[in-house]
Amino acid sequence: MLGVALQLRRDPLGMLTRVAREYGDISHIPLLLQSRILINHPDLIEDVIVRQPQKFDKGPGIKGAATRLLGEGLLTSEGELWRRQRRLAQPAFHRQRIAEYAQTMVEQTLSLTRTWREGDVRDMAEEMMALTLVIAVKTLFGTEFTHEAGRVGSAVTLLMRYQVQRLRNPFKFSAKWPTPANRRADRAYEFLDSLVYGIIEDRRRRRASGEASTDDVLSLLMNAMD
Repeated sequence: MLGVALQLRRDPLGMLTRVAREYGDISHIPLLLQSRILINHPDLIEDVIVRQPQKFDKGPGIKGAATRLLGEGLLTSEGELWRRQRRLAQPAFHRQRIAEYAQTMVEQTLSLTRTWREGDVRDMAEEMMALTLVIAVKTLFGTEFTHEAGRVGSAVTLLMRYQVQRLRNPFKFSAKWPTPANRRADRAYEFLDSLVYGIIEDRRRRRASGEASTDDVLSLLMNAMD
């Protein structure tokens, strides 16, 4: 009945790697009276994602795990909604824009590495999470909140782990139940929502007062017309 659900929960990377090595580029995975197909060759992955995406959907598992964290955006939507959102977002990812984002990435990386000293012992996962966050906020919102980066990073990490655990757990409690894990997730969501929507509201106030528009992704999306 469970298939390989418990193995997948205990060691997902090890289990999927073993399946790919033993069974090849297309493998069937029995899971909780359902079937999953593991695609493990770059050409086949391109077929699914690029060449024939209309033949596949993103599935209830991914949508259920990601929608609350990511909303109904490019990573979770599909079909006509995805195409409409893709057209709206296209200007933000023009080649010239990407070059500008790259400059921000270089500047922020150099700023971080200048603080490193010979003989330091550092957690690189934590360092890269913080760096990624600073770059994302700068390019997406045209602002900096480095004093809050630690709290944002902790909230994002908590929610990513929370959603992965829910995705891997064959026995799911409702996310609305007041369990300790659900309460922690709710607090993290509320914090991130308040931060992001606060930035958006501030940008709207600036636009209403006639301040010059910036060139970050948020401004481009707010100015986008369908």
